[in-house]
Amino acid sequence: MAEEQKTAGEAAKAKAEKPKPKAGDREKTAAQAAKEKVERREELAAAEEEARDEVEAEEKEAKKEDPRTPQEKAVGVEAGTIETSNLTETGPDSDKSPEELRKEVEAAREELADTVTELGQKVDPRPNVEAAAEKAKAQANAAADTARSNAVPIAVGAGFLLILLIWLRRR
Repeated sequence: MAEEQKTAGEAAKAKAEKPKPKAGDREKTAAQAAKEKVERREELAAAEEEARDEVEAEEKEAKKEDPRTPQEKAVGVEAGTIETSNLTETGPDSDKSPEELRKEVEAAREELADTVTELGQKVDPRPNVEAAAEKAKAQANAAADTARSNAVPIAVGAGFLLILLIWLRRR
């Protein structure tokens, strides 16, 4: 145990003997850290630019090897043979003219707009809240009318309850 204390003491002594940085050294260290940080950023930016250049070079090389568009590759024709004017529509509506297809699309859009409007009206809480408020108001008015028309029996009943409560408390 004495050895452990001695070792701990020696460690404290060694720590105390270690030269402490001066104020100027700290500034120099902070300046060096800032410089190193800037250098790392520059290195990263250079590496990113180099990676982009490599990707662009690979894409250019691939384009040189096969300059066809994806549509041309899918059909298996030479580059430059497929133009938008050469494309024909396939499918169940291929016999329809472009104007007929536009009309169908417009009709579908209008139908979709109507459906969205209907759904919006169904989920809008305002009409539901207003209906509930009207219903509550009607019930309150009905209760008030009933109380006004039966004022004497209600007053007698309230008096009877008051006397009953007083009598029960005194017991």
